[in-house]
Amino acid sequence: MQRLFLVVLILCPISILVNAQEPRPGATVTEFDPGMNPPYWGTACRIRKTPDNKIIVAGNFEAWINGQFLSGLLKLNTNGLPDPGFKPALEGDFGPGFLNTVEIEPDGRLIIGGWFVSVNGVSATNIARLMPDGSIDPTFSANATSTFVYTCVNTVVRQPDGKILIGGRFDFVNGMPRTNIARLNPNGSVDPTFGCTDGWPNGEVHAIALCEDGRILIGGSFSAFGDHPRNAIARLLPDGKLDTSFGEGLSLCQGAEKTVYHILPLPDGKILIGGCFESVNGQLRQSLAKLNPDGSLDESFVCNATYPLGEWPYATIYVCQALPDSRIVVGGQFCFLNEIPRTNVAIISADGSVDPTFIPPQNWGPVYDCLLTDSGGIIVAGGFQKMGEYLRPMVAELTLTGHVCKEFCYGPVGLWTHYDRATVYTVAEEPTGTYLAGGYITHAQDTPVNSVIRLDRFGKIDTNFVPTIRPLYVGENEYPSVLKLLVRTNEKILVAGQFTLPRTPGPNLQCIALLNPNGSPDTEFASGLTGADGPYPIIQDILIQNDNKILVCGTFSKFHDVPRQNMARLNPDGSLDPWFTPMIGEAWHTAKGMAYQSDGKIIVYGFFDRVNNVSRTNLARLNPDGTLDTTFNVLFEPGWFQIDAVKVQPDDKILVAGFFTAVNGIPRSGIARLNPDGTLDTGFAPGGVYTEWGPGTVSAMEIQPDGRILIGGSFTIVNGQSRIGIARLEPDGTVDLSFGYALRGITFYLDAQVGEIQTIKWLSNDRILVGGRFDLVNSVPRSSIAMLYAKPEIVGVRPRLSIELAPDNRILIKWPTNAGLWYLQQTGDLIQNQWTIVSGNPYIEGTNWVMSLPIITNQFFRLILP
Repeated sequence: MQRLFLVVLILCPISILVNAQEPRPGATVTEFDPGMNPPYWGTACRIRKTPDNKIIVAGNFEAWINGQFLSGLLKLNTNGLPDPGFKPALEGDFGPGFLNTVEIEPDGRLIIGGWFVSVNGVSATNIARLMPDGSIDPTFSANATSTFVYTCVNTVVRQPDGKILIGGRFDFVNGMPRTNIARLNPNGSVDPTFGCTDGWPNGEVHAIALCEDGRILIGGSFSAFGDHPRNAIARLLPDGKLDTSFGEGLSLCQGAEKTVYHILPLPDGKILIGGCFESVNGQLRQSLAKLNPDGSLDESFVCNATYPLGEWPYATIYVCQALPDSRIVVGGQFCFLNEIPRTNVAIISADGSVDPTFIPPQNWGPVYDCLLTDSGGIIVAGGFQKMGEYLRPMVAELTLTGHVCKEFCYGPVGLWTHYDRATVYTVAEEPTGTYLAGGYITHAQDTPVNSVIRLDRFGKIDTNFVPTIRPLYVGENEYPSVLKLLVRTNEKILVAGQFTLPRTPGPNLQCIALLNPNGSPDTEFASGLTGADGPYPIIQDILIQNDNKILVCGTFSKFHDVPRQNMARLNPDGSLDPWFTPMIGEAWHTAKGMAYQSDGKIIVYGFFDRVNNVSRTNLARLNPDGTLDTTFNVLFEPGWFQIDAVKVQPDDKILVAGFFTAVNGIPRSGIARLNPDGTLDTGFAPGGVYTEWGPGTVSAMEIQPDGRILIGGSFTIVNGQSRIGIARLEPDGTVDLSFGYALRGITFYLDAQVGEIQTIKWLSNDRILVGGRFDLVNSVPRSSIAMLYAKPEIVGVRPRLSIELAPDNRILIKWPTNAGLWYLQQTGDLIQNQWTIVSGNPYIEGTNWVMSLPIITNQFFRLILP
């Protein structure tokens, strides 16, 4: 017993002393956080405030919230961050459901209407009520259905007595005939006292508004109510019968669409209507009008909305919201109000004149709803992706002067371009411990940029680093793109891609630049020269030779006005080397990259079928003078296959990667290794990379100092092992099982689809920087750039070991079920610190893992990651 006591006494303190958590290789470095892509995308149709000041957003959108996909309904905090605990699940007939409307009851319950067949797995057709936490309210049951394929509820209004008015496109409610409008009791049953004995609206109902006297205004795309003509708007009595004192004998709304989407009863009894129409009661009123209580036109109010763009020239007003000072916020899809420029949102006075103090930012999507904040701002919701220069999909907060409130946002803003995710094509590490990223990037962390940025060790952008590169082409969707960054020994930065560098005096320099460390251009580099030229010139790669000359390749037909076919060599000052004249492919081919051998020969790769007019498919080797090395001829399949990455190992073997299925006629999918003479290295494991649909693509590679190989691209399987977007190979090509095991890899939000890795960089701190186009890295939101662990690092607390006495003079060593995968190590001498692995297989997890060991005096145990 003394021996056992000694083991326990020594083992327990040791297990505590060495307790430290080591993230798995391939795990995301959380301290490096460049921001996230928007976790929701689509269109917000309604926005409402809850009694506890949260914000409910309903619409036709999808969202990724705290690891779960949602559709149609979100709850936001007052700062715009999604509430991770609110997760209702809407399902439609053919996929996720969507909502057109939501109404908040005084107790915080939500009445939702739209197009869906179930909520949280409970059957509910187009109308339901939820508890404040998003769960289904079991005390409410209603269904709105139709003989038509498409049925929906567009609007929901709760009356003061708790009864619920619904409008939309339907024929039956709870099986009872109700066409496009109905009233429900608080439990969802049909209110039999509300019956349109005069008939029903013959078209879809989009808007319902309550008058102070209990009468009900409805708007939509109908032209009659029963036998009574009513174009787009009507008023009902409290029992649902038509109020014939409103609109009788009037033409009301006319036009190609003649639809009313919003009705705002005003305190003086007049009615503001918004929609899509051209005239009201025979007078020009474009999409916005004010009616008198009897439905006649208030001629003193004139505010015409126009949208002179595209094939559909009609503006639409979707929402009108009164401010406390009687001004009115209007939202919709328009470019002008009374011929004054205003894009989709504006403030007008009571007479319809446009408020000159509210100038909204430019936005390219309709505004469907708005909400006044306690601080005096306006939250707008709609189908936009950005508001001015800020990425604010679906929801944004504006001040009463039209400025964007930066503090209201979905989360830390990452990298983006125009209306979409950014793509990072290249990264570089600087001696100062900062990082450069280049690609197709127009904004980073709410700051406009020109496709190249500098980040600190925490992923925050350096706003003082603003290179002056500009788009090569002028147009709405044309932005500069940077495909290669290279930091020189003097800390100056070579930049290549598709852009122009303005210079005074000219000429401008195209597709290549040398920047000083502060981002300003080095004016002596290629002074007086023009750079790459051609129909669509672009430089894909830069390589510095041992003599400091600069190799460039891409797609171009001239360099500095001298003919060069997709490849050239520059002197250190940027001037053209006249003696280096290889011809890579034809004008429409591309040389994507280059690799330098120890003997000075140059491997060029990409998408081409000839070099110096000699047949070569996507890969060739040049002599130092640019002539073709005819002893090196590797056969790849012709067609739309290409080589995306090449690395030369210290032993001069050549790793090639891209999209291909055979090398020299031997099957290889996406990656292979060649001997120095171009023959296939058959000792390199041939498992290949794949997706669920077929061959995958390897777009980037990096060789670690220990000889292991990092690969990134678009794939889900590597040599039979599940690896999503990134993997590490052993020197023989087998998968390094310790890297990325049980991690989610590189994905997009939507259905966890595999993302795209375009570049991989081994860092001086033994970590890995990756760039591409993705939303998530191991389920952690990251905006197209992320840092990964390459090996275990102590960052937290290891799981605690425990010891139990077992029969037959043995002990049991355990650790918790949720601890993950570990090696158990053993030593008898802490001074020598020589640890041996006890477990033969580190990849064991699940129930408490039990290991039996003979009792030996002075033994110590610890856990480490593989």
